[in-house]
Amino acid sequence: MAGPGGSPDNRIVPQVAGVNADHAAGLLGTAELCLGATTTAPSNVFPEGAMIQSSPEAGSVTPRLSRIAIIVSSGPGSTRLPSPWAVEKSPIPAGCTDG
Repeated sequence: MAGPGGSPDNRIVPQVAGVNADHAAGLLGTAELCLGATTTAPSNVFPEGAMIQSSPEAGSVTPRLSRIAIIVSSGPGSTRLPSPWAVEKSPIPAGCTDG
């Protein structure tokens, strides 16, 4: 019997976005795919430890036992505020000092 893409050895990459690494590995294993390279990236959408996306992407047809790379959220990206000391300072007006 033919599988996805016409071959019995093809598999469809499952949706792993939003799940943790253990769950993602289980989904990939059930689909007879292997967990590949894992990288991290900041995300304001997915909490730390949750999968952001896979490569190939979910829904792609790939050969059985292919390695699927995943990107894991490292949590929200940092918003760096400029240091007040990095701003060019104006002279202190008279009357602002303790005298």
